[in-house]
Amino acid sequence: MLQILKLFLKIYLLVLMVILTLYAIRHYVFSFNRLFGKQRMYYQDIIDSDLPFISVLIPMHNEEKVLHAILNSLINTDYPKDKLEIIPVNDHSKDNTKEILDNYASKYSFIKPFHRYSGDRGKQNALNDAV
Repeated sequence: MLQILKLFLKIYLLVLMVILTLYAIRHYVFSFNRLFGKQRMYYQDIIDSDLPFISVLIPMHNEEKVLHAILNSLINTDYPKDKLEIIPVNDHSKDNTKEILDNYASKYSFIKPFHRYSGDRGKQNALNDAV
C-alpha cells in the first residue's frame, strides 16, 4: 500500500512539474513576443479636424488655493485650443476666486468664467445655471 502511495505521489508531482514548466515556457514566449516582436496593430494619429468641440464646466466655491493648478492643468492639455472651452462656474465665492478667474480669462480667450451671486448654492445649481 505504501509503495502505491509513493508511486502515485511521484506521478502527481511529475505531472504538476510538467504543467508548471509548460506554463512558464508559454509565458516567456508570450512576453518576448510582446516585447520584441512586430506589433500587429498600428495606431493612426488623430486628425485634429475630427475632434469634437468640448466645453469643460468646473463648479467652484472659494477655490483660490487650488484654482491655479486646476486651470493650468487644463490649459496645458494637448487638446486643440480652438476646440476647447473652459467654463469655471464661480458659485458665491467670498475669496479671490473671481479676480483669479477674470485674470485667466483676460489671458486666454477659451476661458469663459461664469459668476453666480444669486440663486441657490451648490454644485448642481451652479452647473444647471451655467448650462
